[in-house]
Amino acid sequence: MNYNIRYAWEYYQTDFEELVYKIKASGKKYDSIVAIHRGGLIVGTHLSNVLDVPLGVLLWSRKLVRERSNQTINTNRGKNNMLVDDILDS
Repeated sequence: MNYNIRYAWEYYQTDFEELVYKIKASGKKYDSIVAIHRGGLIVGTHLSNVLDVPLGVLLWSRKLVRERSNQTINTNRGKNNMLVDDILDS
């Protein structure tokens, strides 16, 4: 099924503020934020700026996975990384 959802900027702002509150309230500290380039880049960039955490971008798509089955992700292994993707198509 194909759903069209209208998500106003005001909702994004409210939801984002709640997300930041929950992250801060958890007490967990992140060493980096890794954003999926198509869906998570806006939220990942916003979180990186607000939380003052470095941002990395992961280029990923179903097409790339089919073409190159052996991909590696270079992150800070053993560190606390936050992976950010969109809210609708994961």
